[in-house]
Amino acid sequence: MVSDGGIRHSFTFVGGGEISTIGGIVRTITEIANHLAQQGHEVRYLAKLRPYKTPFFDLHKDVILEPVEYPHAVSQIKSFSDRLKKLKTDVLIVALSGKHTLNIMKAAEGLPFPVVRSEHGDPEALLKTVWNGDSEARNATFQLADYSHLLYPEFAIKPDLGNAVRDSLYAIPSPINLNVPQASPARYSKDGKMKIVSVGRIEKFEKNTGLLLNAFLNLAEDFPNWECHFVGGGSQQLEMENLCKEHPKHSQVFFHESVKGEALSQHYSSSHLFVIPSDSEGCPMALGEALAHGLPAIGFADCTGVNKMIVHERNGLLAGMTNSRFGFADVNSQSPFEVSPELQPKLARDDFAISDVEKEREQILESSMRQLMESPQLREQYGNQAPKTVLEYDSQTVLSQWSDFLCDIARRNADISSYRKMRRETYPELINASEIAENAIKRFSSSKRRNIFKNILPFSMLYGNR
Repeated sequence: MVSDGGIRHSFTFVGGGEISTIGGIVRTITEIANHLAQQGHEVRYLAKLRPYKTPFFDLHKDVILEPVEYPHAVSQIKSFSDRLKKLKTDVLIVALSGKHTLNIMKAAEGLPFPVVRSEHGDPEALLKTVWNGDSEARNATFQLADYSHLLYPEFAIKPDLGNAVRDSLYAIPSPINLNVPQASPARYSKDGKMKIVSVGRIEKFEKNTGLLLNAFLNLAEDFPNWECHFVGGGSQQLEMENLCKEHPKHSQVFFHESVKGEALSQHYSSSHLFVIPSDSEGCPMALGEALAHGLPAIGFADCTGVNKMIVHERNGLLAGMTNSRFGFADVNSQSPFEVSPELQPKLARDDFAISDVEKEREQILESSMRQLMESPQLREQYGNQAPKTVLEYDSQTVLSQWSDFLCDIARRNADISSYRKMRRETYPELINASEIAENAIKRFSSSKRRNIFKNILPFSMLYGNR
């Protein structure tokens, strides 16, 4: 049975990164694609897939997977555009965050069907780290689209994407499965252990995984029955493992490969505390899943996404929080909160080098972890409340929002030319979007040739050998 009144639409997704590896965007696109296919729509996924690899997340049998290479070079834009022009689709959804989004959006310009630009991250962090502060270039990728998607409404305001984008925006958070087994955060496991779990990419960029490792190792001697489990892979895992082996408490730290489904759920349900040390997040699915499992959680108060899910002193702790009266949970909320003075310098930083600020963040995280590791009563209290705080992220609700959004666009497909004309007449900033995008593509290509992009320092330089 087709969902949209018996009308079968065709949807094409581009993006998400390498789909043979774990990733929040890939997972979200996969779930949306599967949901639409289950409803009877035609769904195509143009994705990066390494040779002899298979998608990490299971795709519905009716989803058409077409491996592609994104047009990273200017010379590749035309051939990619030619490929898009051959599509027989009602809507094209471009779900990417990097600079090559410019090339793809340029390739999609003028197609005879609506184009949706979808971004799944913290816009301030992406602007700073991915776009090198070039708001004009990032804005152009949205202005070239007919419709836009962000995780939260306020993500279109700071940084400001302008009236044209905001008026065609649909905000939908990440989907989270709430039908999961519950953890027992106050009770010892059968082996007499208590477990901290962290799920996601193991790397410095955005995730700052090493901060949790250091904080736990500082606490390990005082908590011999506690273990710290890292679930996932990443660029820093091997170096973290090697550094960890040199520590006398290395036997309390465990690294696990990326898993999904029941295997991942088992990690959550058998743990006692979830810690997310990220510097920036969009709508962290791992955090949402942990809360759904009834795990109390700890993350930084100044981390976007994290401070929207963790409600301070209700379902966990926001490290660096100075005012316990405020917290974030409602996806439509912009509730105020205060960041401690120790975290303030971090907000103005322009690099990722080791510093006193990084050490302060480690100590702040360690303090919050100690508080919950010492108190089974608080872990149980916060864990009992946790599932109630993520109800608005329920996967069925979120996926239905995506279906309604895309089907509504598909129904208006025939009017796309007049729609674009109306938008250009209403919003003058759209008139020069194409030229701005072209100039930005040239700037970034030139910068890449001169190799002036910032480099992320290796883990050992950021955290030292301990």
